[in-house]
Amino acid sequence: DAPGLCIDPAAAYTAVFDTTRGTVRVALAAANVPGTVNSFVNLARFGYYDRTLIHRSDPSIGILQGGAPHTNSVTDPGPGYTLWDEGSGFDYRPGQLVMARRESPNSADAQFFFTVTDAAALLDADGTSVVFGEITAGLDVLTGILAAHRDEPGNDFGGAPDPPVLIRSVTIETRDGEPPEGTGETGGEPPDGGETDPEPPATAPSADAGPPGGTGATGAEPPATAVDADAGPPGGTGATGAEPPATAVDAGTGPPGGTGATGAKAPGGTGDEEAN
Repeated sequence: DAPGLCIDPAAAYTAVFDTTRGTVRVALAAANVPGTVNSFVNLARFGYYDRTLIHRSDPSIGILQGGAPHTNSVTDPGPGYTLWDEGSGFDYRPGQLVMARRESPNSADAQFFFTVTDAAALLDADGTSVVFGEITAGLDVLTGILAAHRDEPGNDFGGAPDPPVLIRSVTIETRDGEPPEGTGETGGEPPDGGETDPEPPATAPSADAGPPGGTGATGAEPPATAVDADAGPPGGTGATGAEPPATAVDAGTGPPGGTGATGAKAPGGTGDEEAN
């Protein structure tokens, strides 16, 4: 199940991404999308994102995707739960932190993507990937990473930075710069599979990292329709099961061939949790 609410929606939280290319700071939108922020904060506290790769880059939609500790790919199984969509009709522009999702409603879990260039606006036609933070420092770092994009033939999600970029850690600060107190109602245990391997792959994931054959998760299906925020409380528990990876969907060309990506041409499918 998704973790119980452990944040104060009225408080200010900042996520600090320490990467091998520099530091990125993001002000989290706890008041607007508390369920999404709550899940991200819990996962970060458990070190879920530490020593993971920015495994996807796609200049065509201006995004960088990460958050896949098990496989460092869009097909990552996630933390063992999914989230309710907190709204729809989002607009995308440079400088945002967005939760990747699959084509189906309420399918986001842990993968996220950064919007880096104006090309991210191509995702507006779908608008279902929840924006849960604004970059306050380090957009130049992300711009440099996206500039190092390398296409991977046969990869429907674009490619990856070359050389690979490691997220050493993601830490959460409150307004006074200290980590928030308490662990929330998580039972003191990390999310399913939350402990990452000590070392990520030495190279960027290959194009073969697409959705597993036979899961029926892919681009042939149209992107999921927007889900109204009233569809349920944040912190939904839908299992990821055999659903397609979450990734960003390219509003300009339709869902990427072969998988529903979360987001922008499928970022984060959480299998690619898309930039949806």
